[in-house]
Amino acid sequence: MIEKLAVRKMLASYERKLKNEINSIEAEIQKMNNVCQTNEMLEIWHQSKRYAELSTKKCALYNVYCDIMDM
Repeated sequence: MIEKLAVRKMLASYERKLKNEINSIEAEIQKMNNVCQTNEMLEIWHQSKRYAELSTKKCALYNVYCDIMDM
């Protein structure tokens, strides 16, 4: 029973860390979206390597987060 509680605490800790990381990525993406003044700038941002990296990382972290939530 004690091991089960320890695992739950560990999973809750991972959940918080993942959620914080996802929120920071979303904040960075939103900051860049707000900085882009024109549609052309926004299109360049959305086609950039950094945007692709952030989006991919966010998606992967969110999938892990959902898997933990399902446990």
